[in-house]
Amino acid sequence: MFSLKHATLFLMLLPVCNLHAAQWQEAPSPIPNIIVYVDPASITVTDYVVRGWVKFDYRIPREYQGKQLIEETSERMVNCQERTFWAMGGYGLPKGGGNPVRVFSNAEYWMVPAPDSQDEVAYNALCDKSKSILDKAIDQVTKGVLDK
Repeated sequence: MFSLKHATLFLMLLPVCNLHAAQWQEAPSPIPNIIVYVDPASITVTDYVVRGWVKFDYRIPREYQGKQLIEETSERMVNCQERTFWAMGGYGLPKGGGNPVRVFSNAEYWMVPAPDSQDEVAYNALCDKSKSILDKAIDQVTKGVLDK
């Protein structure tokens, strides 16, 4: 039968299972050895705040709490008007396999992404994916007018 332990385990694994069902799209990135992806289906927009899942594939493993991670997936919020972000908790995939490692953010407030960082790439990708087709068209027209 389906016990309380089974139900608890199911609820704990549900976010991890959802990540595997994500349809990741690569984001343009100038950062060597890191590939950044965004799951467009996870994106929600409220005013200028965009919330969505981002994945970083590390060509060179990153250390987190004594483990070598080759991938990190986290939920993020970005404020596209104020150019700030908040990285919420996520999961890391250890080198050599094994169970995902829960990755926690130590941020206590909204931060500005550092130039040419994975945070800036994630910020730009989430803001770009959240724009409507009309907004993108207006941006292109504005850029064309300003370039002349």
